Amino acid sequence: MSIEPRPVWDFIVTYDGADYRLDLNRLTKREEILCQRKTGLDRQEFIRGFLEDEPEATLFGVWLALRRELGDSAPPLDDIDLPTFGDWVQLHDEAAATAWVKERAAEDDAVDPTPPADGETTS
Repeated sequence: MSIEPRPVWDFIVTYDGADYRLDLNRLTKREEILCQRKTGLDRQEFIRGFLEDEPEATLFGVWLALRRELGDSAPPLDDIDLPTFGDWVQLHDEAAATAWVKERAAEDDAVDPTPPADGETTS
């Protein structure tokens, strides 16, 4: 079973002047376990938290990006820090993310959630 990647989950984080890729579509079970152990957040809490800029999820996400690229040379999670406000995160492919969001919106618009009135049928 293949899941369609979500471009809105694919980021570039800037840490100490260098860019690192963080593609949450590629989250592994081992990374989920690390997240749970280090933050207490499960997969859904981590992804939602990262997207909503929850501090613990954000710092874990940045650490994960560094860990994926630098391996054991990555700084410890407890040493990672970022300014609360700043441009340290961006979408990896903003055009693809925008198109993906538009496609989802079009799909949502195609479904009419209004139930039929009494006696009315749908076709």
